[in-house]
Amino acid sequence: MDNRLKALIDQFIEAQHFVMRFMTTELGIDLPQHPLCGHLCSKPENRQKLRTAKVSVFPHGVGLRFHGKGLWIDFDFGDKGELGAFDAYRLHDFNKNNQLGIGFNTPDEIKREMQNAVDAGEIELFGHINYFLAPVKH
Repeated sequence: MDNRLKALIDQFIEAQHFVMRFMTTELGIDLPQHPLCGHLCSKPENRQKLRTAKVSVFPHGVGLRFHGKGLWIDFDFGDKGELGAFDAYRLHDFNKNNQLGIGFNTPDEIKREMQNAVDAGEIELFGHINYFLAPVKH
């Protein structure tokens, strides 16, 4: 796998884990029991915890966008609520919005390297948009 892509994916997945640890450990918000995570912000007490922590969380479909604590990330959960999913557009936005400078200027550049990694069996498409590092464990 391209070293830049590997570094970007590793940092993206690490950031997913940071967000979930922060929300569960520091804020006491329960992890989703399923991939739909709208309940993270639907409870008034959770909204208050997020405001107090000065972070923004926007749940969407099977994922969420998080901004705060020096981090910006938008990610989806896997079908069973697992972390580790990524796609070229979210990787690009993560790289750009966090000013990581990991050598990709467009999502298309990332897509090309992702396709090379798929062809090499290093990442796998699961569903219609999300990729996981291979082998996918569900």
